[in-house]
Amino acid sequence: MQERLLAGVSETFARTIPELPQPLRAAMTNFYMLLKVADVVEDSPVLEPERKRRLLGQYVEVVDGHARPEAFTHALLPAISEGATVAELDLVANTGTLLAITNGLGDTSRDAIKRCARVTSGAMAEFCDTGPSGLASMGELDRYCYLTSGVAGETITDLLCDYSIAIARRREPMYDLSRDFGRAVQLVNILRDRWEDRERGVCWLPRDVFGGGPDPLSDVSAREFQEAVLGLTRLARRYLAAALDFTLMIPRHETGVRRFLLWSLGAMLVVARRIAANPGFRSVDEVSVHRDIRAVVAASSLAVRSDRALRWMFDVAVRSL
Repeated sequence: MQERLLAGVSETFARTIPELPQPLRAAMTNFYMLLKVADVVEDSPVLEPERKRRLLGQYVEVVDGHARPEAFTHALLPAISEGATVAELDLVANTGTLLAITNGLGDTSRDAIKRCARVTSGAMAEFCDTGPSGLASMGELDRYCYLTSGVAGETITDLLCDYSIAIARRREPMYDLSRDFGRAVQLVNILRDRWEDRERGVCWLPRDVFGGGPDPLSDVSAREFQEAVLGLTRLARRYLAAALDFTLMIPRHETGVRRFLLWSLGAMLVVARRIAANPGFRSVDEVSVHRDIRAVVAASSLAVRSDRALRWMFDVAVRSL
């Protein structure tokens, strides 16, 4: 059931998560699905901010076991029926089943997944008033990236440590690196998805970096705008370097885990390079990774056991950043 839901809502994770060994695969799928339920609320084009806050708060109560899933799904499904995809409606309808799977996991994985769902949903509620004028500052952007994705990096570390004693011995240094891995994913997504976000009336770019005006995207051809974008791609480069360090802390024989991480890292790196080469892009298709994903998969899979080869490939790739 989880695999069917995953295939419906994320082509990317439907490709990468199956690389993981069991039981890690089931826990990672469950983790992503529970976060995606909150995403459906946050991204809904038909819900007003106050209603999003109420529904996200209700979802936290469900995750913590203080409310029944049926009450949440019955409140959410009619409200988003006109703006959500069939796959998203199917996902929300199965919230109770997903949480039953969560509750059947080991203590460490279960608690980590629930903590992340709670923290992330709370952050989404906090930031749901964000409009087209963007976030106030880089400080707000960093806070948003940590709460919505850095915490997810911590959770992935917990799941990996629960799966492997060898990985668990490296928990502390991996925890620090995992936060930046998560930040890298969120920051690159924000830069890539800026036009899609704008259609929903949202912008996540910080005003103190993008001139302080009411519309950061008003003139993407301006030198100041493009320099601001390039500054954020350089920050993404730093985060991506931490993501590589995180990945190389996985034992070499855990090739499935390494591939899972490397494919995500490689995709983010390709997108960041495209944005750096074309900071004023006007369509997400201009920076899409789809036509390069096979090369990312082939190269990272070929070098998956070689730390030296992976570092060389990364160093070559980030020169344009």
